Amino acid sequence: MFFKLKPLSSTFINIFNSMNVSSLSVAKKLKFPRKMGGCSHIFKIAVMGSLLQALMFSGAHAEEGGGLTSEIQKASYGVGVKYGEGLKRDLEDLDLNAFVQGLQQAFKGQPLSLNEEEITQAVTAYQQRKVAERRSLHMEEAKKNLMAGKAFLEENSKKDGVKVTDSGLQYMVMKQGAGETPSDTDRVKVHYHGTLIDGTVFDSSIDRGEPIVFPVNGVIAGWTEALKMMKVGDQWKLFIPADLAYGEHGTRGTIGPNAALIFEVELLEIPAEG
Repeated sequence: MFFKLKPLSSTFINIFNSMNVSSLSVAKKLKFPRKMGGCSHIFKIAVMGSLLQALMFSGAHAEEGGGLTSEIQKASYGVGVKYGEGLKRDLEDLDLNAFVQGLQQAFKGQPLSLNEEEITQAVTAYQQRKVAERRSLHMEEAKKNLMAGKAFLEENSKKDGVKVTDSGLQYMVMKQGAGETPSDTDRVKVHYHGTLIDGTVFDSSIDRGEPIVFPVNGVIAGWTEALKMMKVGDQWKLFIPADLAYGEHGTRGTIGPNAALIFEVELLEIPAEG
């Protein structure tokens, strides 16, 4: 969780690969959720066909959990589950009945209830609204986290034993070692325990019982700065401002935008190259 990440886009996964949607290619244009990545275009279409077979089962069979006896039925059901998980995550207000209606009409080549222009307009408007909503929520969370982080770090800097660098990184030496200090080009072996300022644990090699090896310059700025001051055998507690961690983007997991982070870090070794 402390590795560098590329900035995350505030947009969500589009329903279509492109907005140039023809009346007979809607099913082919649909994207699979992230967990289904790596499928070829032809495979996507084939699996969508299996999904349609699952959707056309009778309501009674679906409710009772019956009808799933053949290989294609079970595979279709499995694809439906995975697809549904992705839709629930990315399109939480999806009208499932209307979705199934459009899916069936397109797959069977039936007349569509909406024409191409209406579909494009509706999907575009929906996308724009959801992007605006998520951007607004993101900005609110970022502002809240930034204020909380600044207040926490200001109070924390007054505690005995806490040192503050020019960058704003705060650290406390918990145990002193006598080994070498790594450079930018070194790899290091460490144990760590990472939490938010409210104590929420988001990652811990200590909990996993297995230290990790990584390049000094391959992690967030707060880590890189601290590691180049530590000696093998040192155990430090780091208090990292958002701009030295994941900044305004945060991560897809527990770490929100502009979140300050706390790490307990033990520098175990500077492994030899090779």
